[in-house]
Amino acid sequence: MKRLSAFVVDVCLLAAILSLFDFTISRVTKYPVTLLAGAMISFLYIFLMEGSRKQASVGKIVMGLIVSDMHGQRISFVTSAHRTAVKIVHLFCVIILVGWINAVIKYGYISAISENLFVTGFIRYGITGALLSSLFLSILTTKRRQALHDLAANTIVKEKADQA
Repeated sequence: MKRLSAFVVDVCLLAAILSLFDFTISRVTKYPVTLLAGAMISFLYIFLMEGSRKQASVGKIVMGLIVSDMHGQRISFVTSAHRTAVKIVHLFCVIILVGWINAVIKYGYISAISENLFVTGFIRYGITGALLSSLFLSILTTKRRQALHDLAANTIVKEKADQA
């Protein structure tokens, strides 16, 4: 639960930062380069924070968590970049799929389904939730509670107090 809370804190912080630069949803849909710039800012934020001496993003700091290698040591900036890239690519794929699903529903490609609000809501929000949860599903199923990006970079997220 702490890890999810840390994610929410980071998303809110990034949303606030990106809104300062006018990275609004309407602008992102009109100008795909804005989405790329937002992804780069997000990448730099996570990569620099988790690769730093703090070993954590602001959300993880607030929740008392750190990112370390499998031996409990601080991760390198290369490892942080790798971990963050996998996280961003996965999230980017989820966002694209969610956008595609919403476009299919909005523009009536499934016109028989789009007339039924319950089914439309289930497709839109049910699939969106499933795709977003896929980001963190491995946390529930792995011994060391590692997400996909942790497995790819050979890292773990743990309580700061656990650091030896």
